[in-house]
Amino acid sequence: MTRTPRTPHARSGLALFAVLVVVTIGALAGTTALVVSGAERARAAHAHRAQLARAAAESGIDAVLAELATQREAVLRGQTPEVGRGLTLRVLPDGSRLVFRVVDLNPDEPTRLASENARLDVNSVTREILSTIADLSPEAADAILSARGRAPIEDVADLASIAGLPLDDLILPGERASGGSLARLLTTTAFDPNTQVGAGPGGEAHAGLERISIHQDPDALRSALAERCEPDVVEFVLERLADARPPTMRELVERLGIANAPDDRLRALADVLTTQPEAIETGRVDLNRAPASVLASIPGLGAAEAEAIVAARDGLDEQTRLDLFWPVRQGLVGADAYPRATDWLAVRSMQWRVRVEGGIVPGEDDRFDDIIGGPGAMDSAAARIAGAVGEGGVPDGTLRPRVVLEAVIDLSGPRPRLATITDLTELALARTLRAISSEREPDVETRFETPPAPGPAPFASPAPAQATAPEPQAAGAARGARHGRWAAPQRNDERSGERPEGER
Repeated sequence: MTRTPRTPHARSGLALFAVLVVVTIGALAGTTALVVSGAERARAAHAHRAQLARAAAESGIDAVLAELATQREAVLRGQTPEVGRGLTLRVLPDGSRLVFRVVDLNPDEPTRLASENARLDVNSVTREILSTIADLSPEAADAILSARGRAPIEDVADLASIAGLPLDDLILPGERASGGSLARLLTTTAFDPNTQVGAGPGGEAHAGLERISIHQDPDALRSALAERCEPDVVEFVLERLADARPPTMRELVERLGIANAPDDRLRALADVLTTQPEAIETGRVDLNRAPASVLASIPGLGAAEAEAIVAARDGLDEQTRLDLFWPVRQGLVGADAYPRATDWLAVRSMQWRVRVEGGIVPGEDDRFDDIIGGPGAMDSAAARIAGAVGEGGVPDGTLRPRVVLEAVIDLSGPRPRLATITDLTELALARTLRAISSEREPDVETRFETPPAPGPAPFASPAPAQATAPEPQAAGAARGARHGRWAAPQRNDERSGERPEGER
């Protein structure tokens, strides 16, 4: 067999082919490196924007805390606090805006703050009260009592796993059209500081002072009363309490006979005196803000009385609303039945729920060019810092990315503090996963609905507990006891400015 020798041209072609292969491989490697590098840059940019969104949401919570701090004295006097809509924190070089916005909690009655004291505290209420809630079966009530007997329930959403209740019923609706039936009724963070609200003639001078405990010797009680009450009122109290010192507010009101007293000074004794040594009174429901469905669950009140109270209270002046007995004076509740309710009622709200979303609004809209640092020339970093803006200056566009935080802010101490804070950003995803796990079609049109406090994973479906717990105390709390996620602070003079011992 004869072999054809390779010519120089053949060798040159082979070499050219090899060069092309090497060049192609190098090009592919370079392209791959560019793609990977671009992906890394995109990932880093996305992570950076996500961090900015979270920082904006956290700044929003801080801003709400600061706003409420300036209103605490008014809240102690029974007034309703207010917070702004939000703030543009920074305008980015591409014209997009870093903002936080306070989200409405209820589509039916838009509000940026929701009173926790307008609900029933599941850590304090009795079996009798739980039995009045239509959406709670006896088995669910038993599960709640059993669970809180082991440890305080930290969040209403935990009832999904504790008592097998539907999660959507435990979440305020936010932007949804329905749901949240139990979330409107229940809370784990409702208590009232054992300090005066300032009811009665001249009561505003004593607002914020510790109430006077009746469980002290007669001379000490006389001396304490003399600093806040007129001499004839002091003698009235000492005479009525000479034989015994009632352990509950109900018994104190009945012994003093002040539920329908014509003298405003005598009715104000419910604000001056206390039967509890603790710094806070747990489970108190705000008479002036709770819906009729909550008030109807309070012993001594019924559905008709609750509806009448809700209908009448908005027409009363602020000072009248500070009188715990105004429903009796208005002829809405009988003086014989009403004392039963006094163990559960307050006339102010000291814990407030708020939801804040933070994120970046794309910069296509030019309506906000008049804001300092708006889209346009960016000559310096300082020019990109947006100052405080009014209601019309917070963009309404979709936030991308978006972080949503919800907090319950406690104003019972000298300084506002966070009772709970929860990241709700992934709740929509959790609902979708739960829908898939339940073999139900998820609502793909639903955007994030800004619900309330969290709990176990929404798609978990544990069986409800069946144990029955012994009946808890109706009101009050042991010193140092837990309430939701907070320990009860020691009593201190509200006007001293000192932090309560044990405050977190």
